[in-house]
Amino acid sequence: MINVLKGEMSLVGPRSLQLRDSERLWAVDPRGYMRRLDVLPGLTGAWQVGGRSDLDYDQMVRLDLDYVANRSLGGDLRIIGKTILVVLIRRGAC
Repeated sequence: MINVLKGEMSLVGPRSLQLRDSERLWAVDPRGYMRRLDVLPGLTGAWQVGGRSDLDYDQMVRLDLDYVANRSLGGDLRIIGKTILVVLIRRGAC
C-alpha cells in the first residue's frame, strides 16, 4: 500500500512480471510488453481474479493486455470486488 500511496503502483493493474517472464514476453511480443507498461502495476488485476495459478502464461498476458486496452473505473471496481471474493475462497491459490 505504501507504493500505491507514493504513486508507484495502482490498486488495479497488471502485476509486475518476474524477470524471466518479462524477458519471455519481450522476446515473443515486444508490442504487448510495451503495452503492459502503459499503466502502473497493480496490487490486483484481471489475472489475479481470472484464475491466477489456474491459467497459463498466454492467458495471463491476454488478460493483462485486455485490461490495459479497456480499463475503466467500473472495471477497476469490479476487479477489486472480485479480489475480495477470490481471497476469501482462495480460488486459484497455489
